[in-house]
Amino acid sequence: MPSRRAFLAVGGAGLAASLSGCLSSVPLAGGPPEVREESDPPDRGVPSAIHDLSANATRATLAVGRGSQHHQVWIWNATGRSREVTLGIGGAPDEEPWFRERYALDADANLAIDLRESRKYAIAVEVGDRQKIVEVRKSQFDCNDSATDVAIRDDEMESQTISTAMGCGGGF
Repeated sequence: MPSRRAFLAVGGAGLAASLSGCLSSVPLAGGPPEVREESDPPDRGVPSAIHDLSANATRATLAVGRGSQHHQVWIWNATGRSREVTLGIGGAPDEEPWFRERYALDADANLAIDLRESRKYAIAVEVGDRQKIVEVRKSQFDCNDSATDVAIRDDEMESQTISTAMGCGGGF
């Protein structure tokens, strides 16, 4: 006859196994990282991934989270006129963003987003009826400097990512 201890051990193991696949979809404890506006743009460790971009001013710098490894996303207005840009920051493209704000972005200006917490992000950039979603993988938060540039053009939006791709220490 099985003991009560054996029964509880088997039951506990069964419960843990049945929940193991479900818990990966649960949001991180504490909710999404804090988004705050800072006065100065972050230091950019890599050149622009799209070579014809330049800005006379940074409209806003958003710091997301408080970690020590960064990935930056720069939104560039590469048109000759001011644009209304709606920015959404979330965890996945098919999820509702947990941060959403509208910015008036002058011609030849940019927005800087300094992602400081290592996790998945989906950055949605909307201009009029156009939208570009940039996914930032958790693996992009390592010892390498990296940035993603999103260029708003008259007829399209494009994005490219650049990294120093040095490798992150360790031995063989």
